[in-house]
Amino acid sequence: MKKQMLLNFLILAIFSTLSLFSATPKTNQLNVDPKLSQYVKTIQAFPEGKKLISNILAEGQLNIQVGVNGVARNFKACWNQDSRTIIICLATNPPQGEVIASILFELHNASVTSKMDNLDQMAQYGKINKQEYVRSFEHLEYLNSINTANLAKIGIEKGLFPKNALLPTYKNFDEHFYYQKISGHSDVIAKNYDILMAPAREIRYF
Repeated sequence: MKKQMLLNFLILAIFSTLSLFSATPKTNQLNVDPKLSQYVKTIQAFPEGKKLISNILAEGQLNIQVGVNGVARNFKACWNQDSRTIIICLATNPPQGEVIASILFELHNASVTSKMDNLDQMAQYGKINKQEYVRSFEHLEYLNSINTANLAKIGIEKGLFPKNALLPTYKNFDEHFYYQKISGHSDVIAKNYDILMAPAREIRYF
């Protein structure tokens, strides 16, 4: 009888331990291309940069890779919200400050993925037309450009970033939107809208 009680106790202890481990929250992984690791470490070297990345990781895995696609080639970098991957184009050997600015900006894009997803859902349910969708996305990126510039200023003041890490911004959203349309960036977002509305989805970038 005592042996059976002891056996039952051991089984209960094992299952309790397994339950404890399974209930422990897992930290989402940050995967960084070795060519970009030093830039990311520098961003994490001050509280505001570290918090930005931590907030993104709270929502899921984050990948930061060197790569080339149509969007990254034209705009130096992009964020793929489906695979949660930031792609940085180094094909033109950009200066360090420019690479930092690109990573910072795409990190801010990554930080508003839930808002991007909400716009996607609105499009799929017919609650927003293409023009409104494009304008709303561009407004998100306009705000991200301002937040990126503010964060870059902190890094520059702390002596962590070179001065050319400061991302240029426009004086207001209308000016920002005007130049995004001229550059073809708004066309990329419009294409993403068309992909969302198509039966088979493709890969989208921002």
